[in-house]
Amino acid sequence: MIILLAIAPSAAELSINKMSDTYEYDVFLSYSRKWCATWFYKKFLPIFENELEACMPGAKIFIDTRMETGVSWPSELASGLAKSKILVGLWCRPYFESPWCKAELSVMYAREQLFGYGTQENAHRLILPASIHDGDKFPVEAKVNQQVQLQAYSLANLVEGSKNMFDMECIIRSWMNTIEAAINTAPSYD
Repeated sequence: MIILLAIAPSAAELSINKMSDTYEYDVFLSYSRKWCATWFYKKFLPIFENELEACMPGAKIFIDTRMETGVSWPSELASGLAKSKILVGLWCRPYFESPWCKAELSVMYAREQLFGYGTQENAHRLILPASIHDGDKFPVEAKVNQQVQLQAYSLANLVEGSKNMFDMECIIRSWMNTIEAAINTAPSYD
């Protein structure tokens, strides 16, 4: 992984590589493997998938680890991003240090700008972040985005069935209204 990060693409290189006529995914999950992989797979993802399915049955999520073995993963990652309606980013300091995460975010920011999202005329966003670590060190551009606050729950040793786990599930459940609205107001696939 470290070697591959050293050759991470620019935002332009991570744009649309494969063309089709429709979105394939509703959500592209963007996260830093360096900092939150264990928490992401064991705690966050099961709840997120369950709540999204309850809110929008059949909604599809792009997750990098679900790519087929043997594919060119930079191309598949770019294609997954291009074919996703929105990006859900799990923001922490290492997220903004990762060339891959920054490229994913840059591509979706460019799409927002291209289609006039996040403006006074259209307040909808295509980037829906959750802050999972102290946001004081986030870039200025990131700080202006409304973020779901999950810092208190982004612990790898979060105990199943605990009050904190229940609270995190409640926050993610209430976040689904925003995610559903973003998916439903995403621009037509181009």
